[in-house]
Amino acid sequence: MTNQLDLIAPEPTVLSIVEISKKSENLALIFKCPPPWVQIKSVEHNGVCFTTNIVRADGETCRPIECIAFEKRFNGTIFVKERSTNYLPAFCPERHINDDGTFCLGLRAGEFELTSDSIARWWDKLKVFLYLQETAHISGKWNSKAAMRHGKAADLQLIGEAISLQLGLEHEFNQALHFSKGILHYAKLCVRKKSGLLVNGRMECPCGRKNKRGRHLLRVECRKKALDCPAKLLAEIEVEEQAFWQSHKAKKCCGTMESCPLKDVQEHQTPIVTFTAPLSSPHP
Repeated sequence: MTNQLDLIAPEPTVLSIVEISKKSENLALIFKCPPPWVQIKSVEHNGVCFTTNIVRADGETCRPIECIAFEKRFNGTIFVKERSTNYLPAFCPERHINDDGTFCLGLRAGEFELTSDSIARWWDKLKVFLYLQETAHISGKWNSKAAMRHGKAADLQLIGEAISLQLGLEHEFNQALHFSKGILHYAKLCVRKKSGLLVNGRMECPCGRKNKRGRHLLRVECRKKALDCPAKLLAEIEVEEQAFWQSHKAKKCCGTMESCPLKDVQEHQTPIVTFTAPLSSPHP
């Protein structure tokens, strides 16, 4: 028999919205209609504390995570982190947890206009993120289809994907970025590190662009026109990815993943690059 009290919305949640609005109108909008897997616990000096109750596709329930959502006043960005590191690492780039403990839900995922649709998408990104954390906890691996490159490499990845799509080289770009093979991958290996230019300037450029007469542009012609070549962007992505891991090599590896570029950098003192696919739903 259903208890009549179960049909009544919990009063603390309703009261919390009023309290939240006193601290942040943006947070109040986000928590005005939270998804059913979210339960508001309290309003604290630095944000809103809530717990998650996510059910996996196989019917199993993910571990409940106590989170806190907060807004950085200087830019209005919304962030989420575990309230205390009971279940998740305090820092793990491979699990997309930043060095301050905040979750990387996608590239600039916390910067958005607070419409009902965008808020719903933000909650969806958080749900996907926590679901992937459960998978990583069990398997020691991050889903390769749910990540972007780290640091500045993420912006370059987006540019490269957009340009490759325009040029009809989306498959070739993905093959090079994620699997280190294909024509763009081998062209990337021919980019000079100092100048950032493709060697053999009299050869056709792998970007496949043509002039008005339908002839493929030579590499030197692409340089003169200052066109973004996907192979050159791939080389820049690798440089930025290596720089990211090097900049964090003094930080301790959490040891929760089966393999970790951070640990490899620390042990071998050489930058290690991993290739992962772009995040489809939400990256840093």
